[in-house]
Amino acid sequence: MKLGQRVDAEKMEQMRKLALEGKNALQISKIIDVSPTTAREYIKKWGLDTKEKKGSKYSPKALEEWDRLHEKYGTKNE
Repeated sequence: MKLGQRVDAEKMEQMRKLALEGKNALQISKIIDVSPTTAREYIKKWGLDTKEKKGSKYSPKALEEWDRLHEKYGTKNE
């Protein structure tokens, strides 16, 4: 299936079933013959996106220290 084509009800139901089973967009796209972007958009639309948001790579303690130093020394290089 080409990107941008409409997905019929049967394929949409198959996508939903596979997403509920825990398949990711790339796996679904290979099984059902839709683009990964289409599968990903439907997964998001149905609220089945299980990807966790990545947090900051810095610990809260390090961020507090950064803020404290920033307040103390400022941002100007004089």
